[in-house]
Amino acid sequence: MNKSDLRTGMKVVLKNGEILSVIKGYISKSGTSIDVLVNYEKKSSLNLINYHDNLTRHINIGEEDESIHKIYNSAYPSDFINPEIVKDDNLIWERQEPVTLEVALISQKQLKPLVNESNKCALDDYQLPHHVFLDMHNLMSHKEHDKVIKLMKGMWLIK
Repeated sequence: MNKSDLRTGMKVVLKNGEILSVIKGYISKSGTSIDVLVNYEKKSSLNLINYHDNLTRHINIGEEDESIHKIYNSAYPSDFINPEIVKDDNLIWERQEPVTLEVALISQKQLKPLVNESNKCALDDYQLPHHVFLDMHNLMSHKEHDKVIKLMKGMWLIK
């Protein structure tokens, strides 16, 4: 998901847990069109110009990380005004945080390396842990120990 994929009416949840509504093309007091995230309860907003295309905020004010971590579609137009209405069945995107291989394996979910330095194309896709081990075993049998060590020490994504 990129910043350009956001649409008016969507809800976003920041890493700090704040829920905001997306407004694309809001006309500011100066008459310019801007894209903003609005918290109606706090009567505050964040300008999307302060976000990278990958939805991380490049200007963090204070200590809180205001990067976007989840995006929801609103089920009904009336949900747009109420920032508290977010339902898991309307979740359309969630940021994937890299974890160690140990944490990824404990999850028992599909995983893939954040960076695949091997020539095993299968590792570019999410797969179950036992398939990852088979791919690593194949690398070991081809005398590519250094690549297996890098994979084991590297970060992984869970799906």
